[in-house]
Amino acid sequence: MQRGINGDAETDTTKKKISSQVPINDTTPPVITFIQPNSTNELVVIKTYNILVNITDDNPPLPGDVVIQVSNQSIFLFNASMILTGNSLWRFNWINLTSYPNQENYTLKVWAKDSSPNGNSKWSEEYLIFLSWQNSLSILQFVIYIISVSFIFACILVYLNKKGLYKSGKKKRKRKKEIFKD
Repeated sequence: MQRGINGDAETDTTKKKISSQVPINDTTPPVITFIQPNSTNELVVIKTYNILVNITDDNPPLPGDVVIQVSNQSIFLFNASMILTGNSLWRFNWINLTSYPNQENYTLKVWAKDSSPNGNSKWSEEYLIFLSWQNSLSILQFVIYIISVSFIFACILVYLNKKGLYKSGKKKRKRKKEIFKD
């Protein structure tokens, strides 16, 4: 029996217990499985989309060690941390999809690093989603549209009214001239 640093007795059974809790020789990266999208080339027609992945490992990743990368066909768009929502379920809520170009493919990849001392990491396979939604006018856009149409209509009325008043004014002047000639 040996004495540890703090004076407690260390036995072979305590060493086995400690070493079985944290496998030091973990060289396996996390296994990343997409749940949503559930197939590549998925069609997305909503304005907010949850991306869900299942990540399994003997030493599961810690928050901040799971990142999603989103890009379209021409450029890299962003990286974002995913949120742990269950035992091995991670989620990213992609909001404001209407601010991204419509009718395009987007590539999703997830990177995860396990919590082992070796810090094994891996990128998932790429998943493609296709964004397609109908552009609908928001209330603000609708109000601006109504104001613009009303303004144009008012300008046309003013123009036509001035043109009509000018002609009627000419007629009145002609009549006044005729009256004065007599």
